[in-house]
Amino acid sequence: MNTMKVIAGLAAVSFGAIALNASATISSGRCPTTNTSGFDCMEWTDSGNWYHTTQNDWFGPGGTSGTGDTFPFTGETSLRCGVGLDCTLTLNGQARMNTETGDDFSIRVIDGSVTGGILCGLVDLNFNPYWYADDDSEETTWDDNSFISNPGTLAPYTGFATGSIGNINFSVSALGINISNGHMHDVQFHNNGVGSPGSYFAFNGPIYNPGHVESGCEISGDLYYNDANAW
Repeated sequence: MNTMKVIAGLAAVSFGAIALNASATISSGRCPTTNTSGFDCMEWTDSGNWYHTTQNDWFGPGGTSGTGDTFPFTGETSLRCGVGLDCTLTLNGQARMNTETGDDFSIRVIDGSVTGGILCGLVDLNFNPYWYADDDSEETTWDDNSFISNPGTLAPYTGFATGSIGNINFSVSALGINISNGHMHDVQFHNNGVGSPGSYFAFNGPIYNPGHVESGCEISGDLYYNDANAW
């Protein structure tokens, strides 16, 4: 199969605009704990400045759940789907620290777009419903209750958590490609503490259709953000 290389990123908002009326409480500095038994804090940087939250609400870097308040992850990804395309993929995501329900970590992708050459403009991404991460590799309902657990090996500089990504919806009608409510297994989130190359999500495997049927498409690549850590 040919290889589609995708420059992937979660579109950012300015961290400098920390909202006074935020739905999550944002504090300056790094997380005050290095807990490894559950997720209870997330931290991130902007222009060398650290911020963190332990709030049990959906949030972007500005502390709100608004669709314009999202975290940026960027990387080059290979999609093998019977065609070869060079595109720029933009995904807009938010997080939630579930400290009131079990020290779990939730991730959702709420919007996105694909740009580049002529064929890239034919790629249609659908985020209704949102894309979510979950521990359960055979999850059939991907929603606000989806979560990833800390495996007990995450620390400020090392370790990773593994989950699945669901509600993956995209199509390229002109090429006969249609993924509806697809999902991927063994997607990893790696903490990397401070500095380059930053923390990242690692994708490496096939996309499955409902019923755990392989779609014929595979994705591999790392999406970086400099820097965001959860533990």
